[in-house]
Amino acid sequence: MDAICDQIDFSLDDAIVLQRIKEMAAGRYVELTTVEAAGYSIEQIMTFKKAGLLIGMRDTEHAKDYIMLTPKTINGLQAIAATYDNDVVSVPKVNIADVEEMMAAASKVFQKYQ
Repeated sequence: MDAICDQIDFSLDDAIVLQRIKEMAAGRYVELTTVEAAGYSIEQIMTFKKAGLLIGMRDTEHAKDYIMLTPKTINGLQAIAATYDNDVVSVPKVNIADVEEMMAAASKVFQKYQ
């Protein structure tokens, strides 16, 4: 994953934020106020814009600001998604007897301090 992030020139943390912005978009762009209401600051948005990951637009007729993902960002998010699609996740087997034993021990501790 580090190699993909180096190649696309943004971090996995940035990708998470950018993916959330992408999901907020109705079509190609999203209102800046919507992004702010979701908890993202103007400083974060400006950092992404300076890095070439977002484009800002202003609708002067309706006095609204919009942002949209750049092609670089969209390609990067697709590269990350493709990497996850190709990864095989191995889930360890869980022994139910071990789980029951841990639950019984936790129950004893809980009863002791109740």
